[in-house]
Parts: sequence; structure tokens; C-alpha cells
Amino acid sequence: MHRLATGIAIFFGIAVLIIGLFTIYHRFKLSRERGKLVPNGRLVEVKGNKVHVFTEGDNEEAPVILFLGGSVVTAPVYDFKPVWSELSKEYRIAVVERLGYGYSDLAVKPRDVESILSDTREALSLAGVSGPYVLCPHSLSGLESIRFAQVAKDEVAGIVGLDMLLPDIYPEIGKELMEEIEQVRRIRGLFWMGMHRLPLPNENFELFTLSLTEEEKQQLQLLTYRNFFNDVIFKEIDYLLDNSHAVSDGGVVSVPIKLLVANKQATPELSIKWKDRQERFAKTHQLPIKYFEAGHFIHRDKPEEVANEIREFVKGLGS
Repeated sequence: MHRLATGIAIFFGIAVLIIGLFTIYHRFKLSRERGKLVPNGRLVEVKGNKVHVFTEGDNEEAPVILFLGGSVVTAPVYDFKPVWSELSKEYRIAVVERLGYGYSDLAVKPRDVESILSDTREALSLAGVSGPYVLCPHSLSGLESIRFAQVAKDEVAGIVGLDMLLPDIYPEIGKELMEEIEQVRRIRGLFWMGMHRLPLPNENFELFTLSLTEEEKQQLQLLTYRNFFNDVIFKEIDYLLDNSHAVSDGGVVSVPIKLLVANKQATPELSIKWKDRQERFAKTHQLPIKYFEAGHFIHRDKPEEVANEIREFVKGLGS
């Protein structure tokens, strides 16, 4: 019995030592990798923190097509590349990476919708990107985009929702939407230790590999090591219910909107509920809606089709 207890103690001692050494290795690597991160856009200082704004294209006659990323995504600037690379040949495009994402700082600040929107507008102004904008929000940033149209209608030419979150969705089915992320929350300390450096399946390393250069793949990998499930992400989630109510109470949205909706959510049951809420919003606001045989990351699964829908929407604004 004594030998068994000794063996268990030695085993756990070795395990703790290995985990400790791996954590030290991860933190050391992060400090070294910081100098290898090379933003492909501009870092502007917003309220004491760096926010990354990427732009491309030079069409001054049309609205700026502004992409706003969803939750958990390591780097929206690369996440949206399959779509913006198609559109920047004809239009000006911009991607603003919120705090906690891409090349922006990992600063844990209040994530109420007013603060997020204020950061976005200030970052655009400092980067010299003026509206009007066609907002292309994915998922969670749908709330920010609707709020944008509520408080600054003159700056928003329209919204193309990329399977975007709507104000009544989270209060009704939020637990189902966030079930997997909430499971990750319980083990987020493992990511602080760097366990995501292990050679495990990771979709952030596999994102649209045909659309990224080797240099971009390397940058995405470094950003994944730095950003993966950081505290800002969970801070955003904690604000989702309040943000949904704030947008619901914010009044009518009177800019043109088109909903692009994926019909393959995490589960068949969730797909039905998600579609129902999207249809309800479209009917209430008399909006066009188009369904795609795609997952929630609709812009990854169907980039050319999504780009075409945005293109047609922008053309329609001028008619």
C-alpha cells in the first residue's frame, strides 16, 4: 500500500513538473513571438489600447464594405479574406478587429455594446476610414451593427448579415448557442498554460488554407497561440444578454438590410430555432433573406456566393 501511495505521489509530482515546465515554455515563446507579429493593417490607439484596422481597395464612389467578426475567431482579418479579397478589386473594404482578436490588444475592458461600437468608430476615424459603410457582421457583431445603424444612421448605408446574431436570439436560445463555449470556459486555464500548442486538431490552423499565403498562415498560427480563448472572449459573452436587450430597446432600424443565413448550425434542433428567429426578424422588418447550405461560418463555406450577395447589395443601394 505504501509503495502504491508513493508511486501515485511520484506520478502526480512528475505531471505537475511537466505542466509547469510546459507553461513556462509557452509564456517564454509568447514573449519571443510578439516581435514576429506583423500587422497587415494599421494599429491605432483607442482609449489607451491598440486596435487593428485593415483596409484594401480604392473605390471612392461606393460605400466602404466593413467586416466585423464574430466570437472566438482568432483573426477576423484572415477569417474574412476569402470574401474581402474578391470585393477589394471593386470596392474599398475594411476589417476592424476588436480588442482580444487578431492583432489588437488583449485588453479586458467593459464589453457593453456602446463601448464596443465606440471603439470601432474611433478606430475607423483614426485610421482615416470614413463612411458611409455597408456593415457585414458575422455572428455576435450583428448586435453592434444594428446598434451602429440606430445611433449613427447617416454613417451606415446598409447591413448584410453574415449569419448574424439578432437581438431576440440570445435571450431565447442563448444557452444552446453557447453550450460548447461554456464547456471550454471551465478549462480555459489550459490555454493560458499553452496546451493548444500540442499537435491537436485545431480549425484555426486549417482556415481556408488555399486563400492564405505561407506568411499569412504563419501569422495566423502565432495569433492562435496568443489569442486562443482569451479572457476578452468570455467577457464579451458575459455581456451578451444585456447587449441584446439594449439593442432591442434601441428603436427602429431604418437602413437597408439583407440577411444571409446558414441552415447548418451545431445541431438540427438549433438550426430550426435559428432559422425561425431569422425569419421572424425578416418578416417584422420586411427584409430579404437568403439561405445557404453552409455552417455558421458562412463566409468560409461559401465565400464566392457571399461576395456576390454583398456585391449585388451594394449595387442595389445606388439604384
